[in-house]
Amino acid sequence: MNNYEDWSRLVAKNLKGEADLIAAIEKDELDDAAAKQAFIHAMLEPFLPENYAIGSGRVVDAFGNYSEHLDIVIYNCDFPRIGLRGTHSVYLYESVLAAIEVKAKLIRKTFFDALDNSASLAQLNPNIEKEVLHKLAKQAVQEAEGLQLPPMPDVVDQDGDFD
Repeated sequence: MNNYEDWSRLVAKNLKGEADLIAAIEKDELDDAAAKQAFIHAMLEPFLPENYAIGSGRVVDAFGNYSEHLDIVIYNCDFPRIGLRGTHSVYLYESVLAAIEVKAKLIRKTFFDALDNSASLAQLNPNIEKEVLHKLAKQAVQEAEGLQLPPMPDVVDQDGDFD
């Protein structure tokens, strides 16, 4: 075994433990949406660069337009975050890397609510010319295409258990 395989097995076991915790919380009928958000936070945070963080709240563009509330916002910490600790924050549009909607139960209404919330982010306008954004995006894609990742080893045995 190599270090990558050992690392991936440990990550898989950690995620399994987090999933078991979520299942136990749901069984007790606590706030399952908050538990799922905590799981996603715990799952994503270790993989983010140091200057990125995870929060929740709304996104504002340079023209004063706001998105709807977004459950998970991955943002660049080099930009200011507007809001008080422990409350939902407002993030500058240019600082947001991604947004994720978390739904405890995916039914027709919550599905379309999630789509509407996500679409509200797409309606915002950057404070940078679109040509510059396209150039930066193209450059990022070219850099990402050059990455060579080793194949992911199987970490679940035939019984569905983690090794």
